[in-house]
Amino acid sequence: GRKTYVVDIAEGNERTEYVAGSNTAIGFILLFTGVIGALGAMFSVPLIVLVLSLLGIVGAIMGYRLPEA
Repeated sequence: GRKTYVVDIAEGNERTEYVAGSNTAIGFILLFTGVIGALGAMFSVPLIVLVLSLLGIVGAIMGYRLPEA
């Protein structure tokens, strides 16, 4: 929902740039979390779950701090 807000306030070609940038960021985040998940074979599973949980909390805080529409 927050991504839509940012795209809606953009004008003209900025919308395309915002969507491309956010999709790229989401792709990197998914790739990063996939690598962390794959490292579960080398590290303990509870540690991996803790790291992914912390990343989720950071993302929730960042989303909460965005201005409302």
